[in-house]
Amino acid sequence: MLLEATAYHLRATIKDDGAGFEPKRARHTPGIGLASMRERVQYVQGTFTMQSAPVQGTVIDLSVPLTRREHEKASNSAC
Repeated sequence: MLLEATAYHLRATIKDDGAGFEPKRARHTPGIGLASMRERVQYVQGTFTMQSAPVQGTVIDLSVPLTRREHEKASNSAC
């Protein structure tokens, strides 16, 4: 796992050399792990990509913005 932060983004790369899987089939199997990760990243206007293939492992890249919300900026500037 690699975690990087800049002033504007947080980026994570999760990589394994496991069994891998067919991404199209993963959408039709039980469990919410990958779907939940994707939804949470998209909820904060981030990006989520996943690459996997049988016998080739899996790589997940995600990036989320670190911009402060407008209401947080307003409350902090009042101090």
